[in-house]
Amino acid sequence: MRNYSYWVGVLAAGLMVTGCAKPPTMEMADAENAVNAAAQAGAADFAANEFGMAQNALTDAREKMNAKDYKAALAGAIDAKAKAETAQAAIAAGKEAAKAAADETIKTVEAKLKDLKAKAAKMKGPNAAAVKSAVKTIETEWTAVMEENMNGNYLKVNNAAVGISGRIDALIKEASAPAPAAKPAKKGKK
Repeated sequence: MRNYSYWVGVLAAGLMVTGCAKPPTMEMADAENAVNAAAQAGAADFAANEFGMAQNALTDAREKMNAKDYKAALAGAIDAKAKAETAQAAIAAGKEAAKAAADETIKTVEAKLKDLKAKAAKMKGPNAAAVKSAVKTIETEWTAVMEENMNGNYLKVNNAAVGISGRIDALIKEASAPAPAAKPAKKGKK
């Protein structure tokens, strides 16, 4: 009987300890700091999948904390921190992929722009001035895109280049169209 009372006491003490566990505030703060650091490093842009998982894990840990399920909150905070660190580690690969895409896009747009300039230079007729003006505008915009590239803003480069490329294509089509034939002079009535 005495052995039975001992085990009941141990079980009751164990339930009290687990029921009154302390909130994992330090671990939650560590997880929030890790997620914030990943966000500031560019994880939302360059490691979106991993970063999304870290954010979801942190949200889940907060919900567990609010529900006073401290054991699950602790596990969630540890998971969120690990996922945020994974996201931060994936940023470099994401940036490298974005840089490679930007480099390829730049080559394509520059080739198109060169072609457009050559065609615009040969243009005559009423649309020539408008096309040449549009080329100058695109060159100015392209200079800004190249500055973004030098600053490492590869996603901006890719997004801007898509729009510029489309405009160049439309202008090439316009510049390649034959100039309208001159209308013969009308003969006046005598």
